[in-house]
Amino acid sequence: MATHFHPSTHHTIQPVQQTQTTPPRNKASAQELDAMADSQSQRSRQRIEWSRNAILGGWFVAMLGIVLYCFTMLAPRANAALVTSLLDSGAVGATALVLLLIGVGLWLVGSVVFLTEAEHTHPTDDEPKT
Repeated sequence: MATHFHPSTHHTIQPVQQTQTTPPRNKASAQELDAMADSQSQRSRQRIEWSRNAILGGWFVAMLGIVLYCFTMLAPRANAALVTSLLDSGAVGATALVLLLIGVGLWLVGSVVFLTEAEHTHPTDDEPKT
């Protein structure tokens, strides 16, 4: 039993053309996205600049605290216990302790903000890439 192939009885399946329709980009939305990106970039730059100032300010305040600490500890009445010596010396010792704590805290917050923003900021064309 031989099967003969006859072209008139053979049906061909035509492929279905699938078209993907993408909604046209709205020019206003593209401009809004660009404005949002510029706003986020500017806000990120401002936070980085603030964090740099906080790091330097914290360093400066801590250095003032260290200078006052040195004056306090070089006084003849200084004893071996650090906190009691600072508090017994009056306002200068307490000020030295407060300045040290504020300076280190400000430096630490500035460092964390700087590192966080630097990690999430993407370099632009006008910034050098390292």
